[in-house]
Amino acid sequence: MSTGDIIGLTGALILFGAFLYFGYRMAKTPKHSHK
Repeated sequence: MSTGDIIGLTGALILFGAFLYFGYRMAKTPKHSHK
């Protein structure tokens, strides 16, 4: 693997993790609460 591939994969994992994290936060908090 080249450095570019590793950076791309790491970025994708970070975005995926953030998506799951915020999805979990949204599910746990009341709908009308602000960020």
